[in-house]
Amino acid sequence: MTKSNYFTYVWAVENVNIFYHRSVKSPSFKLPSVESEWCIELCLQDKDEKDLISSKLLRKSYDGFVEVNDMDYELSLLASDVQDEFVQSSSLFRSNSIEKVSLPWLVEDFSSSDENSKYAQEVRSASFENSVICTQIFWTSCCEEKLNVKFTPSVTNDNDASDDGDDDSDDDRNSDAIDCYTCKMSLSDALGKEECILDETRFDFNEEGKITLPLTRNMLMEEPSKYLTNGALSLNCLFTFYSDASMEEIKSTKYGNSDRFFNEDEDKGASTLKDDLRSLYDDHSLCDFTIQTETILFSVHKGILISRSPIFRSMITN
Repeated sequence: MTKSNYFTYVWAVENVNIFYHRSVKSPSFKLPSVESEWCIELCLQDKDEKDLISSKLLRKSYDGFVEVNDMDYELSLLASDVQDEFVQSSSLFRSNSIEKVSLPWLVEDFSSSDENSKYAQEVRSASFENSVICTQIFWTSCCEEKLNVKFTPSVTNDNDASDDGDDDSDDDRNSDAIDCYTCKMSLSDALGKEECILDETRFDFNEEGKITLPLTRNMLMEEPSKYLTNGALSLNCLFTFYSDASMEEIKSTKYGNSDRFFNEDEDKGASTLKDDLRSLYDDHSLCDFTIQTETILFSVHKGILISRSPIFRSMITN
């Protein structure tokens, strides 16, 4: 087989963590020189070795897709330094398979809340019929009084639907069910500046979810101007709903000789802001502040510390 007979299939999977508990197959694809259909199976937890990722090349047969053992091929997980090969666009997903819902939540009189206070808000899906998540925040009863969030998903029974006999079988929006969802939360201060208090976290839709936020009553009461707006807690919650169908999709595919993807000349002179800042730090150029730890003394830049850390901002400006 000559070099020109080799082809590369690139499968870029977004939000791969949502199906860590089971394998997922790529859409089938064809190679120009082989009359058959193929797909890739990926599992983030190998059935025998839970700490390993397994992947397989499958060929379509009369019995479905079966593993290929008689073909010369190579499976690779691409590192982040080839990120330009992937299309960073969620619009390539079907809109009825993934839905994002933004919930601005102003919890009034939060400064006077106690351990018995509970605040709730409902999040309804527009794409997945009758799907609701009740979001509730409350204080823990421990001495630190940390802020907890509980998510209670449910599917309501709407008996007011039309009785004209249509089963809506041609509407994927109604036939898909939510498999899981993620939530990301941020806190807005009096100046409108947002601070992330919960990174995007995954929950199963058929289970109740609970998580503790990195906020305590003492933090809120000692710095009310930072965390509260006129005594109210201002939250922004971003929910993303995923159906079973969304796990069967990809972002983009590319066909062609592998040289097209991996042997292109790179612009070695290009740099990013991150590279420039790293170079500035490594060269110790224009350093105007010194930090001392138990074992080392090093020079840094005030401007970067202030922009990246509210703790350093308070310490330096005061």
